Amino acid sequence: MWILRYQYDLEDGNLKHVSCCLRLGETYNIGRSSKNLLNIKNDKSISRQHVSICWDGKDRQLKLINQGKMTAVSEKYLKMGESISFGKSMGTVLVELGTKPLKMQLQWMDSIWMVPQGSRSDHSALEELGIEVLSSELSRANLIVIDEQQNYSRWLYGLVKRIPLMNLEFLNVVSQKVSGHETEFDSIWTKIMNDGSLRYKSWEVQAQVLQNLEFLTVGKDEDTSLAIEAAGGKY
Repeated sequence: MWILRYQYDLEDGNLKHVSCCLRLGETYNIGRSSKNLLNIKNDKSISRQHVSICWDGKDRQLKLINQGKMTAVSEKYLKMGESISFGKSMGTVLVELGTKPLKMQLQWMDSIWMVPQGSRSDHSALEELGIEVLSSELSRANLIVIDEQQNYSRWLYGLVKRIPLMNLEFLNVVSQKVSGHETEFDSIWTKIMNDGSLRYKSWEVQAQVLQNLEFLTVGKDEDTSLAIEAAGGKY
């Protein structure tokens, strides 16, 4: 997921924090105009339409087009009309706007979710947020969704590897609350991930809970093999 973050001073002296999860194919205009989803107030050195950002989906690349007088990306100043593209390999990109300057961060957050096969009917909305949805390759996942019918291999693997284990309702909540049009993404995401009702049953286990145990497995089950190995067992 590409996350955009910045903050600016309000008239009362407080800071306004803005964070947004960018959506594939959408163009985000940033500047002083109140018509912008991502607007900046109380800074006349920033244009009404200062920069625009679009994620075209190719290799997770973002394209930024400069329309303001003072814009720097990773300390390189851009001319008006100049564009620059960058991919997720850059990690966090610093964009500076105006004379103060206002500092804006663009950060790629790896989101690789293992989802039960029966619930993968339509996750295009998640994929448009930059979430990679898997039904295999458990070793790549950094979040695992489990349903009540799920075998326990993925559950054990997640416990041992300290990977968040979520239930199916988690997918519904994410689809409802994250659309790419929120300006308080960080707050929304923290609440979702801290909501105990969206967590699958879990508890602390020792990293090598199956150490010195050897298992006889029937058939080829990659998830089971990974779980046994992760827990220190043999098969």
